[in-house]
Amino acid sequence: MALRFSIHDGVSDVQIIHELLLQLGIKVMQSRWSQFVPGHEGEKLRVYQLDQEHWQRVTAVLSRRQMKRSGGTETGSPRSFDVVSSAGDLLIAAQVELLTEAMGYGAETVLALYQGLDEQLRAETLARSSEEVRSVIRHRLGTESSSLFLVEEFSVE
Repeated sequence: MALRFSIHDGVSDVQIIHELLLQLGIKVMQSRWSQFVPGHEGEKLRVYQLDQEHWQRVTAVLSRRQMKRSGGTETGSPRSFDVVSSAGDLLIAAQVELLTEAMGYGAETVLALYQGLDEQLRAETLARSSEEVRSVIRHRLGTESSSLFLVEEFSVE
């Protein structure tokens, strides 16, 4: 994974950690100081707490993508977001929500998530995304992408 990350003398350790978390798409709810970390008792350490809801969504997406790449099939009942309802495909809605949340992490994160989608899902997700998300993707990719042409052509607003 290319993080496009360089460290120079003016960057603090905390800034490095925050940038790496941001680029990896790991969302933390809070950080705090603690002296009670197992194995480091008495040392003042910064402790981060993962946003569990966000982490579960991200790992579910990654698991589905890995399963799809390996050609495997999931067993058991289908997940609720894979079901098409009268409100539209919930899988697409979940991707739209993930891209919207990724805006808080910066354009590179949005672009990385978007590029991880298959072509059909890209087009449908982009068509339902906010103008802000579409603008970031257009700006980063240019209008060369076939997904962007599909959005321009078929988007109903």
